[in-house]
Amino acid sequence: MKNNSAKILFPFPAEADVVALGDLQTYGTGVKPQDAWPKQLEAMTAKTVYSMAYGGYGPVHSLILWDEALAFKPKIIIEAFYAGNDLYDSFKIIYNRGQFPEFKSSDALLQKRLREAEQSEPIRKRASQVSQTSGTKKAFGPGRFFQSTRRSAASCAGFDTSLPSTEISGSSCS
Repeated sequence: MKNNSAKILFPFPAEADVVALGDLQTYGTGVKPQDAWPKQLEAMTAKTVYSMAYGGYGPVHSLILWDEALAFKPKIIIEAFYAGNDLYDSFKIIYNRGQFPEFKSSDALLQKRLREAEQSEPIRKRASQVSQTSGTKKAFGPGRFFQSTRRSAASCAGFDTSLPSTEISGSSCS
């Protein structure tokens, strides 16, 4: 058996119907391995789902892992995008840290506009804000789609997770 992280060992499939890419929400930080949404999707669909997610990963990492994901010959690849920080983190990695220059736009005008926008209204402030609506915190991300009868970490923390969703079994938080 192989794994894609230090967290757990799952069988490393030769092929997968679905490959999941993303960050800690996809990886399943704070839940049992079988409760992470890729494993729940696998259980609900009876399709092979392989997660290549890890806490701290984002769209830049998914691009780096893309060829590895394709090696599983999936019918679908899911990039679990988190609007809370993925854009900012991608911008920071590529433009502020100068990593992965192959992802940087070669368009000088676009680069200039990105810098101007970042100076006038830094994306970091917007990206890290949690929406406050009538005193109710809102949680964003793939966990909202796979909301369960088990209270998620987001709902236990007081976030509003009341969207129509697929019900999956589990236990309540303590």
